[in-house]
Amino acid sequence: MKTLIIDFSPILYRFLFASSTRYANTKGVTVEENGLLDFSKYKDVYVYLILNDLSKMKNRFGADEVVIACDTGPYWRKTGAGDHSGYSRYKYGRGKDDDKNVIDWAASKNAQNELIDVLKENSTFKVIAKRSIEGDDTLFVLAEELSKRGHEVVCKSLDHDIYYTLEHENVQYWQTKHTTQNKKCGFVEMTPKEIQEEKYYHILLGDPGDGFLHSKSWTVFSDEFLSLYPGKTPLQVWAKRHEIDIAFQAKHKDDFPDVKNLSAWKHPKFGRKTFQKKLDSGKITLESFLAENPIHQLNYNLNETLAMPYKIPKEIRQCIIDEYNETPCDLKPLGLNEYFNANSLFSLFGKAGLF
Repeated sequence: MKTLIIDFSPILYRFLFASSTRYANTKGVTVEENGLLDFSKYKDVYVYLILNDLSKMKNRFGADEVVIACDTGPYWRKTGAGDHSGYSRYKYGRGKDDDKNVIDWAASKNAQNELIDVLKENSTFKVIAKRSIEGDDTLFVLAEELSKRGHEVVCKSLDHDIYYTLEHENVQYWQTKHTTQNKKCGFVEMTPKEIQEEKYYHILLGDPGDGFLHSKSWTVFSDEFLSLYPGKTPLQVWAKRHEIDIAFQAKHKDDFPDVKNLSAWKHPKFGRKTFQKKLDSGKITLESFLAENPIHQLNYNLNETLAMPYKIPKEIRQCIIDEYNETPCDLKPLGLNEYFNANSLFSLFGKAGLF
């Protein structure tokens, strides 16, 4: 049995931008009075691109079954699950600039949900779209579970940390093209040692894109903060660090007009190469680094919970496995063709068997 597990979010957003750009450029269309493009005019192109890509991937990898891993909020990393109480700043930067874009996000989200429901109910694809679960969770859990069942597994995603799935037998990771990093798509190959090293630094240095930062973060106050609030100790305010930083910026941004990125904290300039040099020279060990400051350990523990597959709570793991086991995979051509007809996807008639 060969199983292809697809991280769905990169596909949804890749083709959303592609179809809206094509619509605006080729049709010479301008935005509506509300400042948005009319999503109904390019919805059929958007959905077609997604379905066409799914069918291509199934054929490319010769998959016997396809699992579509969806992101469904609110995420457990943000709200809490198991022993994890929740981290409110998880992915806090996502969507901040949505209002600067001409895409109708509400309409596109409705279309995405409709497509997910149609595939779940009518296609042979197993769609995992459960509340609080991210696509990464599904890839991590099912790669491990299906490997144990003897499946040959291919994970398809844009996210770099999906290479953690390579720890399991008969699992491959196909990383899709990342234009901003000038990366080409293809299978990722890593040794067990390389994977462990990447895990180590992921925990140590954090992931700014997901809102959790360096283990040295929030340990030293900025000069601007100390000039106004002397005598504070980082450990006393660690639990309220984000609120303090936001309040400080809002209250004193006019007091420091020359400071480009005003913050209550000094951001660490201590990267992977620097840390590796110190390790190699014997000047530092992970244990001694974490012992330097209790906040180092607090940040490290938080990063581990947010980033590592083995920290996914048991109830989330079981929910994913149960959903996989219980999701029917019977093709219902009538339901698919009704959807194709409703969305003017005439080129897909007669091709329901691809799904």
